[in-house]
Amino acid sequence: MIRIWFKRYFNLPCLVFFILAMVFLVRLYSLFTTPLTYTEWGVSEWMINYAGGFVRRGLSGQVLWFLYNIHPFNLLMGIRMIIFLSSILILILVIRVFWKEKLSLLLLPIGCFFNFTLFSTNARKDFLLLLFAYVLFYSFHKLITKSTSWRWGLVFLLSSVIMLLIHEASFFFTFPFLALFGWYYWDKKDKNILYRILYFIPCVVVFIMVIKYKGDSIMAQKIWNSWASSINSYPDNGGQEVSQIGLGVAALGWNAIETFKNHLSWSYLGIPPSLLKTPFVFLNLFSLYYLVTRVNTANPRFWKLGQVDTIALSNILIVQFIFLLPMYTILSCDWGRTLPYMVITTFFLYHIFKNIEIVPIVRFSEIIQKKIDDIRLLNSSYFYIFILIFTPFSAYHAPSLENELLYRMLHLVGIG
Repeated sequence: MIRIWFKRYFNLPCLVFFILAMVFLVRLYSLFTTPLTYTEWGVSEWMINYAGGFVRRGLSGQVLWFLYNIHPFNLLMGIRMIIFLSSILILILVIRVFWKEKLSLLLLPIGCFFNFTLFSTNARKDFLLLLFAYVLFYSFHKLITKSTSWRWGLVFLLSSVIMLLIHEASFFFTFPFLALFGWYYWDKKDKNILYRILYFIPCVVVFIMVIKYKGDSIMAQKIWNSWASSINSYPDNGGQEVSQIGLGVAALGWNAIETFKNHLSWSYLGIPPSLLKTPFVFLNLFSLYYLVTRVNTANPRFWKLGQVDTIALSNILIVQFIFLLPMYTILSCDWGRTLPYMVITTFFLYHIFKNIEIVPIVRFSEIIQKKIDDIRLLNSSYFYIFILIFTPFSAYHAPSLENELLYRMLHLVGIG
């Protein structure tokens, strides 16, 4: 009986998945054992509040600061728990989406999905944003498919505003797609169209506000001082004093033009800059396109896989990539965060909206997917696993030959 079960369910994709899953367990362990500091970016970004006036990314810090002043608590542990809970919730949500769509889970543990962020302060606010993004997508779908949907409109409105006030980057992987989808979906003669468009106005206003009130060094210092006086007087603060300003807060005072230049250079040339790293950026993107659109090529046999609409998945992925171009160029250099933004929301949108049909993108997708169909090697589960493991995804900056995931796997089994 055991032999039959082993033969039926245990295969190479299954083995690879369980090895990759071990990386998750190591990350979970390190989340609660690695010392956190108030100065690191992943922690200090949560501490941005409105002590110096309205500023981008301040809502989550304002809530924490409000709660702290009602009853002091260990802030570092509080942030750990937010990261832990949001990681658990996003993991459950993604597995549910993959189960309903009958998709292979093999993609989940790698660098373009969860590897760099799950159970890690590197996630910063990302998973919280993605949870709000799913609520946003779901409520918008209800909004456009029901004639009387003011309740879903209210959910859409509240989740939009909260998400943007937590972090403005969420705009790029949510609203452009929804606006484009609504434009193609809505009947322009529908009397309710103006009513539905009105829901976007507060979101646009909030986005303009968080772009305008980006902060400065004076405001950053006021924010830090607001925390310092409270935390330093609290005896159980994680054994640390708040002295040097945290990187996430200090970033509010960065020069915009200089930051844009640095992001562009770091994203495609790395640190130190080298043209040798640039080809690996495009290798990452090509590999990611293949891995995502051909998600069911390798089957770990956890459940029966279904038929994937590769054209639809390709359409959504390409649209999300286009809308995230500002993040891929001047607004960020953290590939380990931007890639999951694109990939996870692509599967959310595929699950909820099924497709978006823009003629040039559809034709491009059809051509590429036809070529993949015609190449036997690209339809092999062994080749898929090879690309999955050896694509050099990077957590920060332009990738190099070192594959972060492979390094962690070797280290886990005592080789690296």
